Amino acid sequence: MRTRELTFVSLGENCLIDEILKDLKLRTATHPFGSGRFNIEYITEICKEEFEHFLDDQFLYYATVENKIVVKNNFYKCKHNIYESSVCHDVEFTHHDVFKPNVKESFLRKIERFKYATDQPSEYVFMYYHRFSSNTNIEIIKALLKNWSDWIENKSLIKPKIVFIHQKLIENKEERKVSVNDFSCGKEVILYTLDVWSGAELWAAAKDRDLFNSFFNSKEILKWIYGSNWILILINRNLRRFQINLNSLLKHLKGLSQTLLKSIVLKSK
Repeated sequence: MRTRELTFVSLGENCLIDEILKDLKLRTATHPFGSGRFNIEYITEICKEEFEHFLDDQFLYYATVENKIVVKNNFYKCKHNIYESSVCHDVEFTHHDVFKPNVKESFLRKIERFKYATDQPSEYVFMYYHRFSSNTNIEIIKALLKNWSDWIENKSLIKPKIVFIHQKLIENKEERKVSVNDFSCGKEVILYTLDVWSGAELWAAAKDRDLFNSFFNSKEILKWIYGSNWILILINRNLRRFQINLNSLLKHLKGLSQTLLKSIVLKSK
């Protein structure tokens, strides 16, 4: 009977899912695809070649993206024109300069954690977020995820749990909702939203965090992941969130009291 959380692993396509996991206090480790720009074709190729060229300086280069210098890798290719442009123009290390030895060492540790996850997938939930694109073909994405899932199952003899997340745009606020459906690799989660999660202001889905919280803590998702112990997991999450919020409040009150005390001391001099 499972009474502890599984480890959630973001597969991109950008930093959004890693950010959501962190904010919901569900991120317990970082992995190589959580903080960059990737797509499922890149990821499958990287995994099948055991990350051989992932950090190879021969294929790394600096590029300017959205007025920021980033490192990219041009070894990997994708053949389907179904992605948002930022995640199909070479692998991108958005927040990490992997030319630097200490950063590269950190990524090597992330890679080892990820390899362990694909060797022991029963301990993990893999989350793939497909960015909104006018060229999107959901059925192709599902087929590509099935290919990646089969690769894991062939080597580990365990079928991984995969959550496939994407958006559908709506025109009225009343239509906002979350839809959870079965597909061959796990669960397809569709978030019906007013805005595309793109650009400096909207990429982190600030206006739709309630939808993410809804499906992460929904009975359907929790039962699929944890079985009959789902309610214990939900209780533990709520208790942990309460403790974190309480600690934050106590820290804030301590700061206020110290500031007040200093003010009183200064006035008394």
